[in-house]
Amino acid sequence: MDLKSDLWCEGLPLSGRKRLSDKEAADLRRRVGVTGRRLMLARWIGRLGFSMAGLGLSFFILLNASAAREQHPDASGLTFAAALFGPGLLGTLQEIFVGFSRLSRRLFAAVLVVLALGVLLSSRCGNSGLSDALQAIGFLSMIFGGWSMLFIRWNNARKLGPVLEQAAADAESAEILEFSDERVSPRRLEVLPLSRFAYRVNGRLREDWEICRLVLVAAAPAGSIDVPWQHKTEDLGGEAGYLQRHLTEEEIAELSRLSSRMVRKAFVSLLTATWFSALAFRLIEDLINRKMGGDLSWYGWVCAGLAGTFFFGKYFLAWRRLKADSEQGLMVKAKETDGSTTELLPLSGIVWSAQGAPAPWRTSWW
Repeated sequence: MDLKSDLWCEGLPLSGRKRLSDKEAADLRRRVGVTGRRLMLARWIGRLGFSMAGLGLSFFILLNASAAREQHPDASGLTFAAALFGPGLLGTLQEIFVGFSRLSRRLFAAVLVVLALGVLLSSRCGNSGLSDALQAIGFLSMIFGGWSMLFIRWNNARKLGPVLEQAAADAESAEILEFSDERVSPRRLEVLPLSRFAYRVNGRLREDWEICRLVLVAAAPAGSIDVPWQHKTEDLGGEAGYLQRHLTEEEIAELSRLSSRMVRKAFVSLLTATWFSALAFRLIEDLINRKMGGDLSWYGWVCAGLAGTFFFGKYFLAWRRLKADSEQGLMVKAKETDGSTTELLPLSGIVWSAQGAPAPWRTSWW
């Protein structure tokens, strides 16, 4: 079945296609090559950092045994510190020399300068409050910031590596998709079709590599036959001012995809709400009992399960209503006093479109 659907991105419809100039295509190929080398370096530095952390923790566990601890009392602490500091230093140096943004490179360079000043003051003037504070700031920033950037860059390399090959194909085809609609937003977005990277926003070139989500949305039917709404629904405010039409095949197919997404939301919400509620109840019990690290009581698990069930039921009911709307096959059109038109799903009471533009929940990823 050839579904008549419109392509949307970030809440904007597809408005046209454009060709890149020879200079823009050459610049895109250059950016793809530079970014590819950076991603390869980030991938290998990440592997090296994680290997260093694993090796350091292994030595820490080995040296923490009673016999080894008596022979080398300070060795276990040094290996644990090396397991934390080594990857952090790698992440810091990576961000300074091959960081993806100028601000990030400057911030991590400042961290390294602060740490070096602290060590220099300590060696020249002895331990003092200023030198200790500078070293503490440098070490903590390097551990937390360096580790964070090490993981972020490694994860980006893992995700963007295959997509970057498609960006090279985009540079060869020299075509971009333009998304804009003045009725929805003054924003204008240009996207590379194969890799789905955001190329320009409001005419300004994007320096980062952000993957956009393209969504097929059922097109509003042209020349549909509207008749007065023939059912009483309190959620819609009665019968007056409402028209009804039949859902198109494309809208029924999209509604089926959206209702399936509600099932995913239900199970994800059940797990996450139960887990975080259990952590919260455990913290409350520890504060009440004035004892940290205790096990969660049975009534704490019951309360956490009820919290997860509440969110599960919320999305499960939404799935039931969307499925019922799909089976009924009707759409309600409400005409406002200012002349605008809003379409709603009658049983679920959810806005489907406003002024011809799809509701945000239809184009969102979650």
